[in-house]
Amino acid sequence: MREKDNYFQQQLGLNEKTSEAIRMLMDEGLLEPLLIDLRNALEAEESQNSTKPSGIKFDPFKEDLIRRGFSAEEAEEWLQSH
Repeated sequence: MREKDNYFQQQLGLNEKTSEAIRMLMDEGLLEPLLIDLRNALEAEESQNSTKPSGIKFDPFKEDLIRRGFSAEEAEEWLQSH
């Protein structure tokens, strides 16, 4: 058993199959993009369920650009040009 698998099982309480899956995703460099996509999807769902007026559509890509320092107008322009 690899040290990472041992950590996942003992410290995080994951089973052997789940530990192996996480290790494989990490080895292939796919875990971080997967977690980012999941986080973005959860944030989008939470925002849609919030008290925002129904006429305003949530755009997770625009929100991400705004979090990175773009103004709302700059984010909109960037999205339209790419």
